[in-house]
Amino acid sequence: MKTYRIWLSPPSLAEGTTEAVAQALMSNWIAPHGPALDAFEDYLARLHGQRPVVATVSGTAALHLALLAAGIEPHDEVLVPDFTYAATAHAVAYCGATPVLVDTEDDSPQLSPDWLRVAAADRRAKGRPLKAAVVAHLYGRAGRMPEIQAVCQEYSLTLIEDAAEALGVQVAGCHAGTWGHVAALSFNGNKIITTGGGGALICQNPDTKARTLILAQQARDPLLPWAHLGIGYNYRLSNVLAALGLAQLPRLDWHISQRKNIDLRYRKTLTEVDGWNFFDESPDLQPNYWLTTCWLSPDTEASPDQVIAYLNRAGIESRRLWRPLREHPSFAGCPFYGRRRGDFWFARGLCLPTGSDLTDAEQAEIVALCRAALRC
Repeated sequence: MKTYRIWLSPPSLAEGTTEAVAQALMSNWIAPHGPALDAFEDYLARLHGQRPVVATVSGTAALHLALLAAGIEPHDEVLVPDFTYAATAHAVAYCGATPVLVDTEDDSPQLSPDWLRVAAADRRAKGRPLKAAVVAHLYGRAGRMPEIQAVCQEYSLTLIEDAAEALGVQVAGCHAGTWGHVAALSFNGNKIITTGGGGALICQNPDTKARTLILAQQARDPLLPWAHLGIGYNYRLSNVLAALGLAQLPRLDWHISQRKNIDLRYRKTLTEVDGWNFFDESPDLQPNYWLTTCWLSPDTEASPDQVIAYLNRAGIESRRLWRPLREHPSFAGCPFYGRRRGDFWFARGLCLPTGSDLTDAEQAEIVALCRAALRC
């Protein structure tokens, strides 16, 4: 039996990237800088309303640079979703700052703007050094960005977007990554567009790009040979990896369309099963459908772990949703605001295979096994 992974290799990887990488190699521009890197950044800038872009070795590196660009220093506090991948808070810790964890919506795993306001008001009332808020757009979707942006403006917080999972997502007609002061993208091997490993920082203006570009290149002085202006990082994406991404970016809309159809088929065929639920979507949200996520009702006898094990025996990979950051040893002592709704999404949620090259027949097999898993 064929093994179905959560992320299947995008077909474009076999179509356009071979030629692009060959051209990068023949140009003798392999690493670090070269024409493919400039073109990759230019493409992303156009996609995000001509905002300047710095391509990086990972999404986490981009998020670290975003926090540095926001002026985050040791002993500062940063509002962070409790329900997100650990890298969101790791980048805050890199700066020596403290993550202040904020709960999800009641009906969605996205960050709650209501709890964000409660947290911001309480930290300010206590005289805490709160400087910024990070919002993570999860699973190819996004939360209530106009309200989140309003909270940040009310409390003079720098809004930073962790858009690692959200390339191509739009809220109220604006791309994820353009709501905040700075944003981070990821092009890891599991993302909808991949460079194998890589990321990008979306900047609000050219000055931010100039400052973060120096940091991403070991703080090297652009005017003096082998002089460094301070402590920097080896965060610049290589030319050859940028060529991988550049060859795939024109097919972003195709990937989104394919995954939308996959998501709709899951919703149509599995909502008929008692206990199987999908998250509702706001009419002003245009997802990229990176992953199809769902949850099992509490009164359903089967747990997500049992369903995952059942599918795994058939060679089908599925996964739990993110573990709340409070449950990680590194962040167990961080302040938290909310009702621990993220615990519910972790306990009852799971991801289904959503690769762009998943066929109708393959998906039908997955759906049949999902139905069977709840009958066991």
